[in-house]
Amino acid sequence: MVDKFRTLFAPRNADNSKRKGVFIPIAAKLIASFMLIIIIGDAAFAVIGIQLIGNRIVAEAQERVRNDLNSAREIYSSKLTHIDYVVRFTAARIFLRSKEALKGSLNDEYIIELMRVRESEGLDVLTIADKDGFIVLRTSNPESPKDKLYYDEIIQSVIRTQQPVATTTIVSADQLRKESYLLPGKAHFEFIETPRARYRPETEETAGMMLTAAAPIFDTQNNFIGVVYGGILLNRNFEIVDKIKQTVFQNVVYQGKDIGTATIFQDDVRISTNVRNNDGSRAIGTRLAEDVYNQVVLRGEPWIGRAYVVNDWYITAYEPIRNIKNQIIGILYVGILEQKYNDIKNQTVSGFLSVSVIGGLISIALTYLISPDFYTSWEACTRL
Repeated sequence: MVDKFRTLFAPRNADNSKRKGVFIPIAAKLIASFMLIIIIGDAAFAVIGIQLIGNRIVAEAQERVRNDLNSAREIYSSKLTHIDYVVRFTAARIFLRSKEALKGSLNDEYIIELMRVRESEGLDVLTIADKDGFIVLRTSNPESPKDKLYYDEIIQSVIRTQQPVATTTIVSADQLRKESYLLPGKAHFEFIETPRARYRPETEETAGMMLTAAAPIFDTQNNFIGVVYGGILLNRNFEIVDKIKQTVFQNVVYQGKDIGTATIFQDDVRISTNVRNNDGSRAIGTRLAEDVYNQVVLRGEPWIGRAYVVNDWYITAYEPIRNIKNQIIGILYVGILEQKYNDIKNQTVSGFLSVSVIGGLISIALTYLISPDFYTSWEACTRL
């Protein structure tokens, strides 16, 4: 038995060397085998590890931006709620609860008071209508014609249900002009050529998107006598998006760029944003990437993931903004600069690979040191 093992593991004799051509010690074979196992194992673990690290970092970024979108929605909704409170409070003012007040021109003192409310609460529109929808007063344009708001879905809802309502709505350029001569200019956008945007035959947007609320007016006998209508134009109004950036992203800058951005879209057009063009200006008038538009607007599904935003890649979250009829009229967006997470991923992967390589080299060195001793010990055993 000893002879068999000696024959199996002993170095090749001269005849063998001549027949095979090369003499390979068993220690070298062992070292080569162990080295090959270590290299293959390290390579496999490195590939799997890099994949797991990348997936985990992306998943963490997506989870964060999903939570950021929830916070952005709360800020957006709180602004709408504020408008709703102002409108309801105005509708309950005692001087509006008189039938005589809504039959003709309001007292100048009351007009001044309503204008003060509009200005102090930051509203673009605060309008009083009677129970049939005929305008009694536009506080932002008192000289405007006293027409009927038969086309306004918010006022019609209040007249029909006699219940308050608050929502986002699209307002035509003509109605904006009647409310205030300043609003049509704020609402107007000429589209700016944007990479990855869908094709649109239009070249401009003239309507505006507003946060609006309306509430019924009841007289002292609780009879429905009119409507208070108020709102804020979102076009070129950066209060909400900047509050989102300040609250959610804390105005953090990474490599000269804002780490987080927020945008309100009217259809696929950025009407309020802190995403920046290359020249540092706000990217208003630029448009949404087509793949995001198709999912969010056409299919009505949120988008959570990587997206191209004006001039850079972001980890993004988009969700539809709907009107009172549940129609999608816009999009709320938040995004985190992807470059930060790419850098985190690269640094983590570099550290992981460094540890793997160092561990592999140490294993190879130990194998080299141990293998000759193993071979010598085996030879000693076979001589017994």
